[in-house]
Amino acid sequence: MSVWVENTHSSDMKFVVKNKAGFTVLEKTFYRSAVDRATGAVISNGYTELTNEEYELLKAQTATFSQQLKTKKLVVRKEGPNVSNPYTRLVDAKKEIEQLKAEIEALKGRNAGVQQTVNQMQQSETGRPNNPKGQQPR
Repeated sequence: MSVWVENTHSSDMKFVVKNKAGFTVLEKTFYRSAVDRATGAVISNGYTELTNEEYELLKAQTATFSQQLKTKKLVVRKEGPNVSNPYTRLVDAKKEIEQLKAEIEALKGRNAGVQQTVNQMQQSETGRPNNPKGQQPR
């Protein structure tokens, strides 16, 4: 099971848990909610998913993490943000790509038909086939 932690503070927070030998055991960054001002795209929704083990390790080993929980700068949520999982997004993206490919093929066929009609109209007006590069036939 996982724990969702929301960063409600105005800056990102990074926590590092080291073992007795001084080696890093866990390193987690809690990004703040951020939106690109130019495009309006969501850069980060402010949520970070932790396993129960990671959550307990952070609470036990880092006093700052516990303090941020107490001051509500980090808030534990039962559910994450309302987004689909990466697999679902991938499947949806593949379906959209297939639809777009089919649409492109339909437009290519339509474009070829329009081009053929234009060539026929120009040929009937001039009495000779249209040369698309503007060169005179030899």
